[in-house]
Amino acid sequence: PPESATYSTVPCDAHNCYHQVPGILCRAPHCGFKLYYGDGTTVSGFLGSEKITFETSDEGITSVPRLVFGCATDVVNVMGVLGGQISGLLGLGAEMTSLVSQLGFKFSYCIGSIWDPQYIHNQLIFGEGAKTEGSTTSLEIIGSFYHIRLDSISVGEKMLDISPQVFELT
Repeated sequence: PPESATYSTVPCDAHNCYHQVPGILCRAPHCGFKLYYGDGTTVSGFLGSEKITFETSDEGITSVPRLVFGCATDVVNVMGVLGGQISGLLGLGAEMTSLVSQLGFKFSYCIGSIWDPQYIHNQLIFGEGAKTEGSTTSLEIIGSFYHIRLDSISVGEKMLDISPQVFELT
């Protein structure tokens, strides 16, 4: 943060602090957070605002003047799943301060070979440019979570004999 001319911390009395952020804590004078993930990881820190610049698909650039993000000061990974290789978490949740919501609620991604950074089909696209080709999976938002409707399961060409009611969200 000290190296940026456009960075600022989000104060506790800011609208996007108390009204829109899950796990919020007021660490006067800054808006803080503490989040718990399903693998046992706990992340805490404070909210910041920054001008973020992205490369566009047509090799141009676009900027978001005041993107709100969590600046983690403490990460505890109980399960060790991330293997100590954390450089950040990109939240694609449906909360009002998620990256997706701040960039227009549209995103698409395709992950082929996650371990190969040169694999050309690994893409994450935000905003109006989030177009898809081929088969897609629709997401339903319930609360701040995305859900995928599951109708059936097949192994190879064989459809498993499972009642569709098993897959209903309750």
